[in-house]
Formats: sequence, structure tokens, C-alpha cells
Amino acid sequence: MARLGYRCGKLGSELTTFVEFMAAPATKILDRWFESEVLKATLATDAIIGAKVSPSTPGSAYILFHHVMGEVNGIKGAWGHVKGGMGGVSQAIKKAAIEAGAEIHVSTLVESINVHGGKARGVRLKTGEVIESDYVLSNASPVTTMLDLVDKKDLPEEVVTHFSRNWNSESASTKDAFVDAQGGACSKRPIIEMNIPTSLDPTIAPPGTTDEFLFITTSNDVS
Repeated sequence: MARLGYRCGKLGSELTTFVEFMAAPATKILDRWFESEVLKATLATDAIIGAKVSPSTPGSAYILFHHVMGEVNGIKGAWGHVKGGMGGVSQAIKKAAIEAGAEIHVSTLVESINVHGGKARGVRLKTGEVIESDYVLSNASPVTTMLDLVDKKDLPEEVVTHFSRNWNSESASTKDAFVDAQGGACSKRPIIEMNIPTSLDPTIAPPGTTDEFLFITTSNDVS
């Protein structure tokens, strides 16, 4: 705590701004800088993505800040689209991995992560083949990795308890939608974001057509 206090003290006159971004609702920030309700509603979506909150929830200002603090090609706050579609990222990673000596197995199901001496030491495939390694990196969800692939006896009890909870990471977006989500229901008026990547990269769709994606946040309690 002393170290945190020292670092906060170094912010000087900007400490108030820092605390506000960390603890205030996003609506307070948006109301200060913008007048248009349409624009504020558009920007507010970045304050609720991945969190079961509304823009008026204390702390949502940080979520907004988190989504606009990055940069692309030196442009702060910018987002980018991958030329050729998101598959281009996978292909670039694959190419770099092979050049570095990696061996790639596709359409190969992992049955379990092998643990020896408290450390992950490889994986067992559905075929029965065992691949040994010094480290195991999993891009499956934390719940799948910890509860399905790793034997529970190899994990501390508190870790099993933690990942056994009913996690709800996505939520509805506006204040009304947030109330619906809190009750475990789909929003009657959900926020829907439309993304048209072909407006930037027409090569990912047949000539004369477009790709359009709708991002709709809802409650994971609804099946």
C-alpha cells in the first residue's frame, strides 16, 4: 500500500483525474466531453463490453479508458482490421512458428494435460499419443483448461472452487438492457454494433458483396 501511495503521489495534480478514470461511471466522463446523446451512446459501448455493468456503474470509466488507450501503427486510440480477414493472423503465426522449428498438428483433439510434480509436462491426444514438453500453453477457456483438461487432483482446492463458479462475462449494454441482464433475461432493447470490414478490405468477400458482423451483448444466464 505504501508503494501504491507513493506512485499515486507522483501523479501530482493529475491524481484526481486518475482516480476518476478508475472509479467513476463512464457517463460522467462522456457527459463532460460530449453533447450528442447518439454519440455518447455509441462511445458508451466501449464502457460495458465484457463486463456486466451499465455505463452509469461506478468503475465503468476505466473499462472505457481500457478500450481506447491502445494504438495501431502509432495512432493512439485506433483499432485495426487485418488485411485478408482475421485468418491472416493465424496464417502469420503459423508461418513464423514453422520457420522457428515448430511442428503443427491440425484437427487434433487434446484429451488431457499431463501434470508431473506439480508442473504441466505435455498433453495426451484423443488418439492416445503423448506429446511431452517443458511448458503447455492453452488457448481454451480457463474453465475448459482447468476443469476438463487438467485432473482436479493436480490442482489446489481453491483453484478448482474458483473455476467452478458460474461465470458471466458478457452482458447487455444500455441501462435498460443492464437491468434485463441482471435478471438473467435477454434485453428487450439490446445494443447492436454493426461492423462492415469490407469497407476497408473488399478482398474478404466476393465482388459486389459485403461482409457485415453484428455484435450483440446479452446475458449468459439465458439459454
